Amino acid sequence: MSKISLTIANKIKVASICFAALVTFALLYLTLSIGNNSEISVQQQQLVNSQISTIDHQSTSLERQSKSLLQLKLINNINMQFSEMRFWLYDLAVSWLNESEANAEKANETLQELLNELGNSHPEITQSIRSSSEVFYDKMIEAVDAYVEENRVLGNSLVANARSSALAVDSDLRALLIEAQESVNTVNAEVDSAGQNVAQSASDVNASADQIVSNNSTLTLAAITALCAVILLSIIFCFSLLRA
Repeated sequence: MSKISLTIANKIKVASICFAALVTFALLYLTLSIGNNSEISVQQQQLVNSQISTIDHQSTSLERQSKSLLQLKLINNINMQFSEMRFWLYDLAVSWLNESEANAEKANETLQELLNELGNSHPEITQSIRSSSEVFYDKMIEAVDAYVEENRVLGNSLVANARSSALAVDSDLRALLIEAQESVNTVNAEVDSAGQNVAQSASDVNASADQIVSNNSTLTLAAITALCAVILLSIIFCFSLLRA
């Protein structure tokens, strides 16, 4: 079998072709990988921007949730103060105690303060509650005076009229409570949805970052492999020249 023999010039040509092919392949691979990394970086930036927008939306939802809860608490406090005022007025009509009258006045003052706060968001229904509660208070005081004067017929009539005003207040407060509770439920759902969106966007950003890290590791490995291949080919080429 004839032995293939290459001249030094041919060996240089073969080595040059091998070097060129290896460098071309390495550069092509690195270029494609860097381009892929650039696309992922752009996508990651978009994901980050989307995450920021989602967080802003979540912050808005949390602020609305806080306002809705405060509104619900305010309406519950108004309902509680009106109930307390009604209790002491009914107690006053029976007992004629100064303590009951003082407690009724205090509850009415607190009620009016709360209604002033409610008027900022619900002016019309606040005015309706204020008017009905004032009529109830005045009628009950008149009824107490009638009972003190031993005019039970007039006292009973005034109490009946006052009860109608109290029912009107109860109706308005019930409508407000239903509206406030529905608002809280709606905002709670929005907050939950916003929280899930933030978690998902964070997961997407992390996945994108992990992919970039993985690609960078692959690039490093490819560069080291190409360098080792070049070194190995250089050694083989030098050894071949020495033998020649």
